[in-house]
Amino acid sequence: MESNSESEVLNLDEIKKDVERDLKQANIKTLSDVEFIRAQGRPLLLVKVNGFKRKDGYICSIYIHLYQHVYLMHKPQSETYPAATWSSDGVIVVMSALENIRALVKDETAKFIKAYLAVNQE
Repeated sequence: MESNSESEVLNLDEIKKDVERDLKQANIKTLSDVEFIRAQGRPLLLVKVNGFKRKDGYICSIYIHLYQHVYLMHKPQSETYPAATWSSDGVIVVMSALENIRALVKDETAKFIKAYLAVNQE
């Protein structure tokens, strides 16, 4: 996760725990560092939260991207390259305080979960 906001205002650990909890509740496995290195495609879910303080409040943006290692068509099976294979439309908001940022991240996470479950039915 990335943030350009003040850490005492925006707690990224809480946001990370929220996202991980939502994924687990949807039965989407989260990987340890070792599992990530060994996983086929090395899937990485990037939750990007930016907050910029202004005199009258904050401007915030939230985007979620799924990166996976893919093969290039002109170099099949030679080596893989990281590519964004899914992205949220994102959200940009102006708010007087950042207390609702976790709810906005939850909404974006729900979009990912819905898309993931639609193509990964068991």
